[in-house]
Order: sequence, then C-alpha cells, then structure tokens
Amino acid sequence: MKLLKSDSPKGQKTPESSGIHGIIRTAPKSACNTRQGLTRSSGTSREGLPAMVPRTCTIAQCENKYFSRGMCQKHYSRVRRNGSTETIPIDPMSIFLRHTEKTDGCWIWNGYRSPEGRGVVNFTSGKVFAYRLGYELLVGPIPEGLTLDHLCVNPRCVNPAHMEPVPAGVNSLRGSGPAAQNKRKTHCHKGHPLSGDNLYNKPGGSRQCRRCINERARLWRAAAKAQATKETE
Repeated sequence: MKLLKSDSPKGQKTPESSGIHGIIRTAPKSACNTRQGLTRSSGTSREGLPAMVPRTCTIAQCENKYFSRGMCQKHYSRVRRNGSTETIPIDPMSIFLRHTEKTDGCWIWNGYRSPEGRGVVNFTSGKVFAYRLGYELLVGPIPEGLTLDHLCVNPRCVNPAHMEPVPAGVNSLRGSGPAAQNKRKTHCHKGHPLSGDNLYNKPGGSRQCRRCINERARLWRAAAKAQATKETE
C-alpha cells in the first residue's frame, strides 16, 4: 500500500501522523502559581506573559510572605489558634494549671515533655521547664546560683513542695549520673577500699586507689626496662 507524504514541514509532527504522543506542545506554560504565593503584576516577562511577583500578607502593616488565606504564616496561625489576628496576652498560671494533674503526692505534667521526660512550656521568648515555672509562680524566684533538685526523682512532677534549691554540684551528686555513681563508690574496680591511706584525692577532686596507681607504675617500669634491654641487644 502506498504511503501518503505529510504536508507538514520537515521535522514537525502532526496529530494525524504521530498520534497523541507526538503532539508538540507549542503553548507556553502557565505562569499562574498561587501555591507558591505568586501573583500577576503590570509588567511582562520575557515570554510576553504578565510577570510574577511574590504575594505578601494582607494584614495592615505586615509585609511577610504570603502563606494561606491572604495571610502570612504568623497571622494564619493566630487565626487558627485564637480566632483573631491580634496577639492575646498569655497567662502563665492558667497554662500551668491547665496541664497539671494534682494528686496527694506528685503533680503530674500532662503537657509537652522533653526527651528526658521533663515538662516544657513554649513562650514567645523561649522555652521554660514546667517545674521551674511552677516554682516561680507558687513560691517565688529561684535564688541566683542555685538549681532545683527533684526530691521525688520524678521528671514529670511539678509540685513546688518536691523542689529544693541547691547548688549545681550538690544537685549533680544527688542524681544518678557518672559523677554521683563515682562519689558513692566505697571500693575501686579491683576491690581495694577507697578510704584511709589507700585513698588518693586528685587536685581536680576525683578519687583514686593508691594500690592500683602503684601497680600500674610497676608494670610501666617493667615494660620500659624490657624495651631498653631489647634495644641494646
């Protein structure tokens, strides 16, 4: 069967000859991109289409980048949270009581918690631990240079009666960290007592076993003597 030649210019495909997959899209791409916060302006782009300029927040005296519903992300979040674009004064006491479950012993924090389990309150100025917030609201300011020690050893507790202001060193030794564990040791890892003449207090404050120190020194001298003998041979 004789094939018919195409009347289209050389190298250009037509819908009749190439099907849907051979159609050349000659129309320019749409410049509309409202999802990225862009809008038309009076200028023109190189393609002859109206130029795109970033949209800004429609709230008075706000020039932040457009986010949604004609507002920036800050004002949009306020509307979602408070129903208004105005800043609502924050009452720390109401926040503290709303997330606190009081019992006869510990007061359990049911709000957001850090990975260590301590309650955290987010303010515009920054984050504050819930147990510190409760102590300052119900007792008073924390003395300068002191930290709050959880006497109940419950990280979720925010009961001010279970907090004691102490120096940071005392708070660390009362805990379960490496420093506190070493402080409570009565014998070294070889079973020698860490007391009396066998105890050596280093200038930095750490404790060491004198028998173990002497043993390491003897081993080092023996190894150094063996090495010197080997080099002279």
